[in-house]
Amino acid sequence: MLFLRFDKSGNLWLADANSTADGTGSRGEVFKFTPSQLSAGGAQAPTTSLATATIQAPYALAFDRSGNLWVANFGSNTLQKFAAGDLGKSGVIQPAAAVTITATSVTTSTGTAESIYEPTGLAFDSSGNLWIANGLSDTNGSLAKFTPRQLKASGSPSPKVFLDSDPSGKNLAFPAQLTFGPSIK
Repeated sequence: MLFLRFDKSGNLWLADANSTADGTGSRGEVFKFTPSQLSAGGAQAPTTSLATATIQAPYALAFDRSGNLWVANFGSNTLQKFAAGDLGKSGVIQPAAAVTITATSVTTSTGTAESIYEPTGLAFDSSGNLWIANGLSDTNGSLAKFTPRQLKASGSPSPKVFLDSDPSGKNLAFPAQLTFGPSIK
């Protein structure tokens, strides 16, 4: 599975949930391709590869206002922020995750769910809140929202908003990929 996101400089970032080429023993890598590579086309080697044992089957990517890269790890039910300064390096890099957000239990209409469980989508809204699409948080899908303040330190904050499937599972069966457009006034 491959998931794509462009940064503000026009670089294409690709999350490959199945790659094991980095030698860390984990499943998944994140690659960067420059605009010139995209223009040239053809077979291209990435200019950057995030190689870290903390990336576990990355399924979604999002950039915050500061240019930090957030990775949703489907394989470990975590979110990780990688500092913008680490992302500008070339070659295989092993940045330290600046922040790791783990799941917390949330009471829902159908019982208990995890705030981050098999995350399949990430997006920042215009207020800097990070929204997460969870594939199967309680046998059905869900959406969770974390505020900028909650994302400043590692831990397990409770989401400020948690939207869960109805008991029949028809409205959020397996949400994936999120996008927020510009505000319309």
